[in-house]
Amino acid sequence: MPKQTFTAYLVFFISGATGLIYEISWARQIGLLFGHTAQAAGVVLAAYFLGLAIGYWAAGEYTKKSKKALRNYALAELIVGFWSLSIPLLLMLNQNAFILSFLNHPTPFLQTIIRIGFVIAILLPGTVALGATLPFMAQFISYQFTFHQKKSQSKGIIKAYAYNTLGAFFGVVLMNTFLIHRLGVVGSSYAAALLSFFCAVSALVIFPGEVRTITEEKSSPQKITLLIYSVVFISGCGILGLEVLYTQLFALVSQNSTYNFSVVLGAFLVSLALGSFAVPLLRSSLSSSSIISLACLGGAIAIPLSEIVFRYLTNFALLETKGSFVFYLGSNFFIALFVILPPVALLATVLPATWALYKNISADLIGKLSALNTIAAVVGAIASSFLMIPFLGLEISFALLSLLYLIFGITFLYHEKKWTHFSWQICLYLFLFAFFLVLPLSQNNSDQQYEKVKKWNSAYGPIEVRQSPEDGLEMTQNLHYTLGSSKAETREKRQAHIPLLLHPNPKTIVFLGLGTGATANGALSHKQVQQIEVVELIPEVIEAAKFFQKEKNNIFNSPLAHIIINDARHYLYQSRKKYDVIVSDLFVPWHSQTGYLYTVEHYKTAKKRLAPQGIFCQWLPLYQMSSQEFEIIANSFITVFPHVSLWRGEENNSSPLLALIGSEHSWKINLPQLKKRLQKLASLKRQVQVKFRQKNIRFLLPPDKFFTKLDHFFSLYTGEWVLQNPHQLNTDEFPRVEFLAPISQHQQNLLYDDNLDQYYREVFARLHRKEL
Repeated sequence: MPKQTFTAYLVFFISGATGLIYEISWARQIGLLFGHTAQAAGVVLAAYFLGLAIGYWAAGEYTKKSKKALRNYALAELIVGFWSLSIPLLLMLNQNAFILSFLNHPTPFLQTIIRIGFVIAILLPGTVALGATLPFMAQFISYQFTFHQKKSQSKGIIKAYAYNTLGAFFGVVLMNTFLIHRLGVVGSSYAAALLSFFCAVSALVIFPGEVRTITEEKSSPQKITLLIYSVVFISGCGILGLEVLYTQLFALVSQNSTYNFSVVLGAFLVSLALGSFAVPLLRSSLSSSSIISLACLGGAIAIPLSEIVFRYLTNFALLETKGSFVFYLGSNFFIALFVILPPVALLATVLPATWALYKNISADLIGKLSALNTIAAVVGAIASSFLMIPFLGLEISFALLSLLYLIFGITFLYHEKKWTHFSWQICLYLFLFAFFLVLPLSQNNSDQQYEKVKKWNSAYGPIEVRQSPEDGLEMTQNLHYTLGSSKAETREKRQAHIPLLLHPNPKTIVFLGLGTGATANGALSHKQVQQIEVVELIPEVIEAAKFFQKEKNNIFNSPLAHIIINDARHYLYQSRKKYDVIVSDLFVPWHSQTGYLYTVEHYKTAKKRLAPQGIFCQWLPLYQMSSQEFEIIANSFITVFPHVSLWRGEENNSSPLLALIGSEHSWKINLPQLKKRLQKLASLKRQVQVKFRQKNIRFLLPPDKFFTKLDHFFSLYTGEWVLQNPHQLNTDEFPRVEFLAPISQHQQNLLYDDNLDQYYREVFARLHRKEL
């Protein structure tokens, strides 16, 4: 291999890494403006890939006119680098009330169109330049292989594409293990810009001055048939569709942290790269058409097989491994690779094999086929996220993609006039397909007996209401995460009572998060309340919460209550209302991007939405964080709210809750008024009906003991928080909680039982307790 070719591969490898760093950084930056919803993520993905597609096509066309491949490649890298430096400034300039009113148009369809247009305008120069790098590099590589190695141009281009994909894998690893931690979200994109500049300079160093490309004998234009267009489209649609499906599949058995999503994405990228590397090797014994047909047929068989392997390896239990966190991630990566590699590596050969159909493929053909493949990828990803999974579920979605590849595999075998030679693969597929359909995706642990009440397939994972022998009704997400239960109703209502009692006259309330609805229902017991808003991210949770409403007066039929489907942070950001009390629900700190609900910037937004004397209540699940994450959140909170008091949510240490009550001004409780309000709560007796041995039994639920007397209520008061470490805050640029909490969860050094007892003696017991 000539030195120039090796350098080109290395440069394109680094370029692949920068592409993923840009994608992750830009998606996070724009997500803060739109809200971290599935719809917003789809908008960013569509705009990003559309820019790439335009870059592929435009650069491919430009290669017909310009023969200076590396100069053009270097220029594209420079453009994306410089544009990346400008994106944070452009986003900041667009964060004004006038533009936000357009981005949050009340009509969902128009809102989506406006947001896509906005993101395209922000990202277009950078994404087009990113897309342009492939045709320009293909133009240079084709010259190298034609005039130096006397080999097929497609072989060199396919290897460059594979190295670029492998670089993307290292970009994901680098981003989530080092860059965000050390440099921040925006800082990571600046680091990627430096790498882009390095690629540009390196490309020019390969051949200084004018870059010579193929000017000799021009081959006649190669025709792209409808069949080739179709298979390229199906390849892009199916590959990204599978990525979405496998991500949701592994979310059923993982922590749903950024690390776990990166593990699945990394396994997917490695599989894509290996599939691309395999094409030149397969070409020595198979024609390109045979590779395409056999890959489609093999992928159709491997998809249901991968589902069976997943069931066998996980049994739908949480993936937990003893040892270090790095070992845990490595183990999960190899499990993901074992499941994902066979189907994805097979199907990854399809696009490169279409390039190999042409002995002397031109860069403009690469551009056209890559552009179509990328547009199809957007279609596949959006269709999987918002149509197939919510309406059909994971099982049928996998089955449809498998069936689609079977049809195309048979079509290509028929085109090769060899389909009768592979009838056994078709029979095997039909057997696996039938076997796959009778195995529903559900939890198979025999020691946990649940009666399923109802299930919803959502873009955020399956939401299920089930009956538990011990806890009554439970609401779960992704099989293992309980969003609330009827057994915990008293505790959940307490999360509303405490902050509302601390406010002298709470009229307007907003709850960030719905759960079972019990917390918001608690606000209806306070006669001062005139308006209640509940912001919930997942529409299916709203439907599930209706199963938990046993009282006649609840948030679903009360004229005071209004439920809004939105990202909680984004709703406060774009709202102009003022609230007496804002109550933030228990958000799992290790879930991907949930940490943005614990940042300084979020608290500043919430502070702007408080009325005079308003208070913000941040509930924290101590049993899901270590002392490090707790102190980071509490310190971030107190930098915004000068007065912060801590209130326990219950007595026991097995699943302790703690509230941070923040306000702009110091306040003192009106004890006579509080005593009357407590007496009112204590007098509210609620009739509950439960089913026991096929009979409905009604009984009166006693009042919560913490709201019967002043002494009992003040026993929940823990003290006043004081800023501990101003240098370790949770911010949008450095979302530390999101990356630290999964490690603490794996190491089991969370604040409950003995750990909480020790922390209470060392920290909480020493806090100042003022006279309230």
